[in-house]
Amino acid sequence: DSTAGAVVIKDIGMVEFKFNNNNSRFEYTYTKKTRIKIFNSNQLEKANQQFFLYVGESDEESVSKIKGTTYNFENGKTIESELSKEAVFKDKYDDKHKVVKFTMPKVQVGSIIEFEYSINSNFIYSLPNWKFQNDIPVLKSNYFLEIPEFYTYRVNAKGYVYLNKKIL
Repeated sequence: DSTAGAVVIKDIGMVEFKFNNNNSRFEYTYTKKTRIKIFNSNQLEKANQQFFLYVGESDEESVSKIKGTTYNFENGKTIESELSKEAVFKDKYDDKHKVVKFTMPKVQVGSIIEFEYSINSNFIYSLPNWKFQNDIPVLKSNYFLEIPEFYTYRVNAKGYVYLNKKIL
């Protein structure tokens, strides 16, 4: 789309289940890795990202990793600006959720922003949602799920494109 103000170069999500010996149950880690190119100033808000953590009665989801880099090309050199811990905020959103927000540093027209975060969850009855397209074009979008063979989930897909799934 030649009129797009930004494009998602890649958006990769992965859910991996692991057995926790401490509490004798399965948990999952959801990891999201995204790279976005900014073409004009009306899309600079893509530097502001947020995601939600579920809070249950006796447990809550947690973040194990947030990292990001802004790449700018200046005077023939690539300048990298790392996301600092001070740019990440966690607040109460409502009774069942916390919101985690961060702003990528030094974003300008022409920047490429890349970020990654991981969420650890004991709430295995509901897996994270995934959008293959967004309000800006998405060049590559993958969502990987590694589910133990004795769990079954219902997939609620919207759209007209068939989703390939591999069972190993």
